Amino acid sequence: MTPDTTVSYGATRAAIKHLRNRLGQEVVAPDSLSQAFNEALLNKIIPYWYGTPWSFEGLTARPGVGTVACGYFVSTTLTHLGLNLNRYRLAQRSPLREAQSLALGTEIIEVNAPVTTNAIHQVDSLTKEGIYFIGFDQSHVGYQLKRRGEVFLLHSDYNSSFGVKVATIVESETFGLFERFNLVPLRSNEALKRRWQNGEEVVV
Repeated sequence: MTPDTTVSYGATRAAIKHLRNRLGQEVVAPDSLSQAFNEALLNKIIPYWYGTPWSFEGLTARPGVGTVACGYFVSTTLTHLGLNLNRYRLAQRSPLREAQSLALGTEIIEVNAPVTTNAIHQVDSLTKEGIYFIGFDQSHVGYQLKRRGEVFLLHSDYNSSFGVKVATIVESETFGLFERFNLVPLRSNEALKRRWQNGEEVVV
């Protein structure tokens, strides 16, 4: 999850757009589409944003320039991935409404545990390998990644001067401040991936 510093962010976005255009003209197997979606979001788009400072009103569209609030980090990276959605409207939704918009009618995983260790256990047991949207009660959002059995948070962290960062949920001070979470699988959401492939609007 380290950006290729020899390639500009603009060039990376252009390459993903070219990939989407190609995929939109082909019959693509679900596993191949999942791999392309996951690779583009997790390894191409998000890493450029690491270290971008957080602020409550941050809405920069340029990683490393200005500041970015948690909602705008999610909505902007999804927009730059190529999802046809309104990044301002999505970022201004409550965490639950964001989850509902991205779930597209599929199941939302709910976790409610007042003890952090129990919440960690529930998140781990209810999720599979891959990337998820995660809404923290009514005031924070980000991504959750489960890789090789370990669970990470990727978010614009208001508790850290580093801003956009990745950390395990066990190490995350922010995770421990919440009791209720809503998770939406992104890699395994066929409806969302097909809208990405075909450029169809995600209404928020």
